[in-house]
Amino acid sequence: MVTRGGLICETERLLPCGCPEHLQMRTERTLVTAVFGFEVESVIRHSGSFASAVREPFTILSLDVRPSEVSTLDDALEHFVTPEKVEYDEKQRTKNMRITSWPEILVIHLKRFFYDEKASMTNKVVKKIVYPEIFSVHVRRPPPPQLLF
Repeated sequence: MVTRGGLICETERLLPCGCPEHLQMRTERTLVTAVFGFEVESVIRHSGSFASAVREPFTILSLDVRPSEVSTLDDALEHFVTPEKVEYDEKQRTKNMRITSWPEILVIHLKRFFYDEKASMTNKVVKKIVYPEIFSVHVRRPPPPQLLF
């Protein structure tokens, strides 16, 4: 982990820090990653302008369908990129997720099961999720975070 100008870079340990290329993922390219691979960036904003950014490679996008406002695949994707308030060390922070590179073929997993801590059991989300036969991504994309170097 390297701190530079208010940014903590927690990207893969293979990445060099201190240069603009540090945000580019350097992963071994295989046939699977060439077709299904994409990157997700998670930025947690601390008080003021302090931010922590992580980019990770994925081949499957897992979307939560539990929230009441989610009834379509578009809603689930919108929920994925909506800023979220998180509390850590008794301090409020904002977490933003965004997909920074898109695959040729996007594999989506709908999270239809969840663990209920009060009942100590796994439950199934029982609701209809509407999706088209051919899905085009139409999601409001937040602007990229301003990171200081």
